[in-house]
Formats: sequence, C-alpha cells, structure tokens
Amino acid sequence: MGQRKADPPTPAEPWGTPLPLPSHTGSRRITWDALPRSVAAGIERVLGGTVAMATSRQGGFSDGLAVRLRLTDGRGAFAKAVDSTAAPTVGEFHRREIAVAGALPPGVPAPRLLGSFDDGAWVALVFEDIEGALPAQPWREPELERVLDALTGLADTLTPAPAIGGAERAPRLGGWTRLAHSP
Repeated sequence: MGQRKADPPTPAEPWGTPLPLPSHTGSRRITWDALPRSVAAGIERVLGGTVAMATSRQGGFSDGLAVRLRLTDGRGAFAKAVDSTAAPTVGEFHRREIAVAGALPPGVPAPRLLGSFDDGAWVALVFEDIEGALPAQPWREPELERVLDALTGLADTLTPAPAIGGAERAPRLGGWTRLAHSP
C-alpha cells in the first residue's frame, strides 16, 4: 500500500495553515510500508481490522512512525511507533505515554487511547482519529488562545492528577530546577 500525500489545507480549517516544519520535527518519518510487518500486524490487531490507507504526519521529534490510518471498514485511527532499540529514550516516552493516556478519565478532551503494541523492541500507540492540524508557526493569536483555553480546561479536569501506573519511572525532561530558580 502506498503513501497518500496529505490533502492541502482548506481556508475553513480552524487551526490555520501550518508552515513546513524543520527536518528535526519529524519530517523524516518512517512510512507504514517501511514498518516491520510484525509491528503493522500488531497495530491491526489493536484495531481489529486491516489498514487500507496510511498517511504520514509531520510534527514531533522522533523519526518513528506517525500516521493516520483508514481501515477497510472505513474506520480511522492515528498510530505512532518507534524502534526502542534504536531510540531508547523515545521508546521510554512512548511507554510512559501509554500509561498516561490509559489513565485519563472520561471527559478529558484528548484522543482516546485504543490500545498499544510492545514486543520489547518496537512500541506502538494507537489512538482514535480526530480532525485537526498543527498550529501555524509562528503562532496566530486565535490558535494560541484556543490552546491556552484547552490547557486551562485540562488543568481543571485533571486536578487532582489521576493515578498513573505502568512505567516504573518517568522519562526525565530536565531543566526544571534551573527554570524554577530563574524564571
């Protein structure tokens, strides 16, 4: 199955028209066709169906898979995957994201985690498919306001934070102590 280029943005898109992203933000994604067959089969098992079309997505910071999927029965999903032997830190982040996304309570305005696949090397997450696009760069004020409103709503909904099981330790992002002492 070949890759289909993303449809061009329409003027009615609420998120505007994103500019091309730098190469370090996921523009070197692996394609669905380049994914090991066992991983693709694991994603299809999570979905309970067969992928008919895959469209790679930009954004993010790994060279792993990030793809919108259309199944033969018409359902859609979003999947991302990484070879954790080649990118151990990204694999840790994916495993932690599985735990976090799985712990989100109902009503949180975030794509629902449909399931995951982890064979010890490859880690894949499968989410419900939602419409949208990355915000334009540089930010446009209406988009920024929408994101800030959503973050405020998430803070209200997720306080207190839900208990998160799974990953033994969270990946370290670093820099927080320095930021706390020098805002």
